[in-house]
Amino acid sequence: MRELKKLSLEEALWFGLKSYAYNFELFLALVVLASFVFFMLVGGYALLFSFPHYTPAFLLKNPLSSYVPWSLLSPLYVCMVLCVFVVTEYFFYRLIKLSMSIYEGHTPSFGSLFTRSPHFGQFFLARILFYSKSVVRFMLLIIPGIRYAVLHYFTGYSITHFFAHSIKDDAIISKILVSGSSHDVYPLFLINFMLFLLFLGACMVLNHPIFVLFFGCVYFLIQPLMTLINVYTYSTLMAFYRSH
Repeated sequence: MRELKKLSLEEALWFGLKSYAYNFELFLALVVLASFVFFMLVGGYALLFSFPHYTPAFLLKNPLSSYVPWSLLSPLYVCMVLCVFVVTEYFFYRLIKLSMSIYEGHTPSFGSLFTRSPHFGQFFLARILFYSKSVVRFMLLIIPGIRYAVLHYFTGYSITHFFAHSIKDDAIISKILVSGSSHDVYPLFLINFMLFLLFLGACMVLNHPIFVLFFGCVYFLIQPLMTLINVYTYSTLMAFYRSH
């Protein structure tokens, strides 16, 4: 395996902070849009269960729990979670596109938030496979599961970058890029993973729509910075990879 260029996480962090501050209004607009959809989904779900006599009985049925609104077995809850997952991935897809444009020296406009997304379907499928394989491997053997997640940390990036033409190529590229610089990617993986666990844990412990909405908005607000750092890392490794 060819040795890849050693990264500077300090430079990646500085790029992320500087770019986030300079383009804060644009990222804030995207965060507001994503948070609004998130609010409509979670808030609409909570509101629906505030008026149970308007809700079909089969949606409320759950023999294992008397606390219906936030039951994991409620069909409506499952639908809401799936919708939130799609919105989150589309938000992430847009963040990657904006961050790559900024890295390449462009200044994205508000109109760029509403441009076509021809590769989102492929990106979304790649992310689903990544999550599924990571969870299965983690449940079977923790260490191999973590290693797999780190090696495929940049899943979907080369699809968004128009470099990979298939999900398989995207996975191979991520593995090649990370293999030579895994010691730099591990901290990024751990930070992102801990942020997700904190968000998920806070929602499960507090278990109230208001707190879910609040932590969801905070999570969305942090993601632009993390994505900028990730894109800097990915683009630096990709530049080296393409030059060889």
